[in-house]
Amino acid sequence: MKPFCPPILLKVFAFFRGNRIRFIGDYAHWSDAQNQAIGYDSDNIFEKVKESTQKVISGQAAYERDSVCFYEPAYRWPLLACLLFIANKQNNKLNIIDFGGALGSLYYQHRDFLSTIQEVNWSIVEQSHYVEYGKKQLQNKHLTFHSTLAEGVRGDKGDAILLSSVLPYIENPRQLLSEIAKFEFQYILIDRTPFIQSEKDRLTVQSVPESIYKASYPAWFFSESQFDKLMQELGYKCIYEFSCDDDFELGEVKGFLFERIS
Repeated sequence: MKPFCPPILLKVFAFFRGNRIRFIGDYAHWSDAQNQAIGYDSDNIFEKVKESTQKVISGQAAYERDSVCFYEPAYRWPLLACLLFIANKQNNKLNIIDFGGALGSLYYQHRDFLSTIQEVNWSIVEQSHYVEYGKKQLQNKHLTFHSTLAEGVRGDKGDAILLSSVLPYIENPRQLLSEIAKFEFQYILIDRTPFIQSEKDRLTVQSVPESIYKASYPAWFFSESQFDKLMQELGYKCIYEFSCDDDFELGEVKGFLFERIS
């Protein structure tokens, strides 16, 4: 019956089944939001990501996202277009830092298209246990794992940085962006990030459905106008923006490709 139901009815049904990610509150401080969240079992999530990634590598699943396996191929076309654009601008080479890229979710999801690029260096910067496992089990000539941003850009492998669904979960995302700007990446690619039409950011608590894993934690919704202003102050201009398929009900989940102003 799904094709015949209005979208609003599907949302209501999903809400009462507890299958939707929910965002509540408008908190003044990160600590206030943390006090209203239950947190998450990082070891449990890590194990789920490992298991899902292995299914992708073995061909049992098409791709993995947020520890959940998907069994039919699907591509993030605007994101892929940005990656191919960057590679084209860099003489058919893609040297990218995937900040918070887990065990290579986006790399594996799009590897068929990435294989058309002459040279791909996909460097993931992650937490230590992801890096340790990635180096032992997954690392190859295209995919590498690093504990710090400085380590990831060694060897002239930092033409661009990708932040996919990362900034909302950082206590001070503006400070992180300022630190990233010091590396003078030619491109900063933002993906799956929620924005609102407001003059200030909104801090919420995100609750994850138990069907994925039981957790709740602080999450930002960014003022789009203030975000663009910050990027200009850091020396970047937006050359492309796109909508994402996530539906968070608050604001709009979007992506942006920023280019460094020479």
